[in-house]
Amino acid sequence: MRRFLLFPALAILAATALWAQAPRIGVFIPGVREGSPIYDTMAKGAERLASEIPGASVKIFEAGFNQADWEEKLTSFVAAGKFTVVITSNPSMPELVNDVSKSFPTQKFICLDGYLSGNPSVYSALYNQLEQGYVSGYLSGLVSISGMKARTPTRRSA
Repeated sequence: MRRFLLFPALAILAATALWAQAPRIGVFIPGVREGSPIYDTMAKGAERLASEIPGASVKIFEAGFNQADWEEKLTSFVAAGKFTVVITSNPSMPELVNDVSKSFPTQKFICLDGYLSGNPSVYSALYNQLEQGYVSGYLSGLVSISGMKARTPTRRSA
C-alpha cells in the first residue's frame, strides 16, 4: 500500500519535472535501504522517475540508524545545493526537515509518513498504518481466493 502512496508524491515530482531543467532528486533514507521495503521502494521510485526523464539525476543517501545524527546528516546532504527536491519518509523527519529548511529556504522537500503544516518548502503526507495494513490484508485475501493468474492459492483446512 505504501508503494501506492509513493506514486502521488512522485507524480507531483514528475509534474514539476516540466521545469526548464531536469530534476535533481535527493533521497534521504533515515536508516538503510537494504532490508527495508519502504525505503527500497522509495529509492526505486525515484530511480525509475530519473530514468524516464532525460537529464534527471538521483542520489540516494542512507543516514543509518542513529536518529541523533539524522539532522546533521540531512543538513550536510542539502548543503551541497545539488537537489531540486529531497524526498524522505519517517514520522520523525518532518520536524527535522522543518529545522533544516530554515537554513536552506529554497530547497523543496517531500516528507512521507509524517505531517507538517505551515512550511511552503515542505510537502508532507501522513497516513494511518493500521488502516493501510487492514486494507492490504483484505485485498490480499481477496486476491488469494480469486481466479487471478499468478496468485498464491489459500490453503483451506478440512
